[in-house]
Amino acid sequence: MSQNKYTSSESEDNHGSESGSESSDTSDDDDEGRNTQHKTQRFGISQDLSSVTTDGESERINKIYQNNIMEELNENTRDMVRQEIKKRIWPDTKFTTLELVKGVDLNEDGTFLHEVLVGLNRLRTSKCNKLMFWNRYGREVVDVLTNLKCNVGTGIKGAVVKGNWIRLTT
Repeated sequence: MSQNKYTSSESEDNHGSESGSESSDTSDDDDEGRNTQHKTQRFGISQDLSSVTTDGESERINKIYQNNIMEELNENTRDMVRQEIKKRIWPDTKFTTLELVKGVDLNEDGTFLHEVLVGLNRLRTSKCNKLMFWNRYGREVVDVLTNLKCNVGTGIKGAVVKGNWIRLTT
């Protein structure tokens, strides 16, 4: 089994203190307000976390968003992510922005994150681990798509300049 390592020591402390943070609440009214109106704002997209997470988990997710906590960089994982992007995302998507990539919903099927996690067989990890993974490797989507577009454009330009006939298949 492999363990995820974090770039922030705060997140390691937070994993063990999940139950301790619940006992520090002072009033029931505060608890209800936090559960019903708990939202995370990320690149202009808000998600209602109260319906999909427990109170301790939503606090951890907020902390990950606020501090931009990431998984430790692993070159092998990075290469596998790049391969999955090329295999699963490139055939359907040619253009995107970093804001769209970073604003992905953790629970929605068919997103960039979901496609990469399915390809890496990491779909059943916790929301916190998915978020830390996406904070680290989400930018790869834009980088890989940009590189692939440049490669295709260079190939077409080379064929046209030489005067060669090219066959475009659909």
